[in-house]
Amino acid sequence: MRRTTVVLVILALGTSASASSHTAGTPRASSPVRAEIAEPAAVSPGACPGVPRQADQLRPVTVRGSRWRLVSLDDSRGYLDGGTITPDGTLWALHGTPDAMGDHLVARRWDGRTWTQLPRVPSAPGADQALAAASRDVAWIVTHPRGEGDTYAPRTLSAWNGTAWQTVPLHLRPGPDDPHSSAQGPWVVAGDQSMRWDGTRWRSAPLPAPGYSVGGTDDEPWVVGEMPLGGTGGERTRVARWTGSAWQDVPMPDLRLPSDAEPEHGNVGTRHVEAAVRTGPAEFWALGSFEWVEHDAEEGEDVFPRRPLAMRNVSGVWTCFWGPTAEPGSGDAMPGFGDAAPDGRGGLWSTTGRYDSERGSLWHLSGGRWTLEFIPVPDGGHAVVYDLVSRDRTIYALGSIFKDAGTSAGRAALWRLSQ
Repeated sequence: MRRTTVVLVILALGTSASASSHTAGTPRASSPVRAEIAEPAAVSPGACPGVPRQADQLRPVTVRGSRWRLVSLDDSRGYLDGGTITPDGTLWALHGTPDAMGDHLVARRWDGRTWTQLPRVPSAPGADQALAAASRDVAWIVTHPRGEGDTYAPRTLSAWNGTAWQTVPLHLRPGPDDPHSSAQGPWVVAGDQSMRWDGTRWRSAPLPAPGYSVGGTDDEPWVVGEMPLGGTGGERTRVARWTGSAWQDVPMPDLRLPSDAEPEHGNVGTRHVEAAVRTGPAEFWALGSFEWVEHDAEEGEDVFPRRPLAMRNVSGVWTCFWGPTAEPGSGDAMPGFGDAAPDGRGGLWSTTGRYDSERGSLWHLSGGRWTLEFIPVPDGGHAVVYDLVSRDRTIYALGSIFKDAGTSAGRAALWRLSQ
């Protein structure tokens, strides 16, 4: 998942969509899939107090060596993103090739040893695309072509029938300010609408607010979107869960500025949530960063300090853990967490966002302890990890390897965790 403006998270509980060779056809609205209801949401989340801007409550321990193994590296330039592992163990991903007109995206299927590249879905360069999949033979691409200026043409849904893509209109009606589509496993999100393939047909359900991106697992997806706070210059995160018949909000804690912050323009700070991962029956984590506005008198301009943020929810009670602030212009490495995935053992893995990407590092939370691990990169290059996907204890990292820090285009790379 390469996009990073994030302030609505949605968690879901449900059953995995069954594999089927049935093609998607035209999506039909229907009542959502029934699922087991999780424990009640919290009603009084409280607040997370601010701590000094350079306080570090994460304190990761760097691990020597790496359990990650590079299993695929393209000869030509490009990157991998938008990954999904289906119940039969197939990894689907989008391969992107950037050029002056925008990224060209093509679906790929990984069988554990080699990639199979599918035909390109007809679309204009730079079209917004999202990949969903339910099995080795069942996949879809949602395409949202750009029109003139900042406008978009109607979305389409292309279903893979084993030999070719069959394209039909996508009958979701997002608002005009909701340009992005997203998908994960059998879920598709567009604007304030979501739908899920249950093995036979699409089932739909509205979201509490327009979604920007969906991630996570089939049974526990998460969706991100924006809810601005008006004149305060900040944004507030909302969290919702799937009850089996509707999305339900889970209140988030109020965040406080660092005790030594000097906010400008009455700014109260912006919470960016990039990922949410369930780590136990009554526990999940929401990961991202916190940013606010200050004024640099020497430069005569506003600046935006940012710090990592990990929020733990246990039985509805939140605890926040802050990392040190990356001061503007300092070159500090980690302003926040990026994508994340469960490790299958009650912990999670997370990237450290685009700003720290050239280090090729991944964070691991296990037993309440954070460790930092570097993924292998050949020939002295550096890595960017855009996406983490997992099912059970199988975990892949998708991204690109660059020859050096000044290289504008890398080669698509895939890593797998050995555990």
